Amino acid sequence: MKAGNSKITWRHLSPEKLELTRQRGIARAACNCQLTSELAEQCFANYKIKMIALRRSDGTVTASKKAMEKIIHEYYSDLFDSYFHFASYEIKED
Repeated sequence: MKAGNSKITWRHLSPEKLELTRQRGIARAACNCQLTSELAEQCFANYKIKMIALRRSDGTVTASKKAMEKIIHEYYSDLFDSYFHFASYEIKED
């Protein structure tokens, strides 16, 4: 991820989420496992995104829930149904 992209991502987070993330980082650095896990639970509990539209790769925007579900299902079906064949090679023993 480029630095410019990460700045854009942070800008879209709410101040509450940023504060929780900052506190969690401090707790991790201090090796406070209990506080880290409590803050992680709060982060996940507060992490709810309502998808209101989906922009496709061709630029069209879909707002119908049923259409979005179909597009997402097709995308992941294609992704997981594709097979990658890697060339075999021999491991040289020393």
